[in-house]
Amino acid sequence: MNMSPSSTPRILRALTHGWTKVRQSHLFPHQPLVPASASASFPSTLPHSHTRDHLRCLHSGFSSLASTSSALHPSASTPVPPLAPPPNTPFTLRADDKYTIHGRVSEDMSLGGPFTQRCTVRDRHELVVDERGLYAGGRDIGPSPFDLLLLALGSCTSMTLRMYATRSGMPLGPMEIRLMHSKKAAKDVQELQSAADGGKTGVGLSGITSNTMVDVFEMSIGVSRMEGESASATVTPLSEHDCAHLLQVAAACPVHKSLAGNPRNIIRTRIVQK
Repeated sequence: MNMSPSSTPRILRALTHGWTKVRQSHLFPHQPLVPASASASFPSTLPHSHTRDHLRCLHSGFSSLASTSSALHPSASTPVPPLAPPPNTPFTLRADDKYTIHGRVSEDMSLGGPFTQRCTVRDRHELVVDERGLYAGGRDIGPSPFDLLLLALGSCTSMTLRMYATRSGMPLGPMEIRLMHSKKAAKDVQELQSAADGGKTGVGLSGITSNTMVDVFEMSIGVSRMEGESASATVTPLSEHDCAHLLQVAAACPVHKSLAGNPRNIIRTRIVQK
């Protein structure tokens, strides 16, 4: 079969169209044909001008084909999110999961309250959680969720201060932390009075208005210096510099930072000499 030069462009275009159909038939769904950086210009030293035109035609067809493939197969350019684990899949702890905490909470009506929960932490510690009598049906059989949150803040603060004292060599005596939690309107909280704007609009990203209810945590840390052995220890008050520094350390408590990350949580801390 004889082909004239004028018939060659039609044949190449037909081949390009046919290759596009093959490409769309998912033979190679994730393999790009033409690099994005490929140039559309071809050297003028090619022997025939119609040959350069044919190569440009092929390049154009392959480039549009690559974009068509991305549309047909978004997974080729867009990462696919991992599938959620099936229901009732048990948690699997690995050696590097030392910061992972697992627990189990189940209702236990046998204890006499409609809200009573039996809680297990790390398959090691068990406690009963209940609501206070302020709520319908609460029997106050165990601490409430907010009671536990308050104790988590206080105990974590004490541990953080003790770790700092041990590592820095600061002779701190036994600590006692008293805590209180309350819910108040932002207009009644001194730290938020500048942020609350009369209840008209939210302020910044926090969206706090004068009537927004916020959680206020207050801590009083009783501590002093204790020099020498416990039997004959000398107790001396902390300096103002020591108190200011311990307040900074207390604010580095992980639970403190988790709570303080929410602008609707206000944490007030003070040092009291024992």
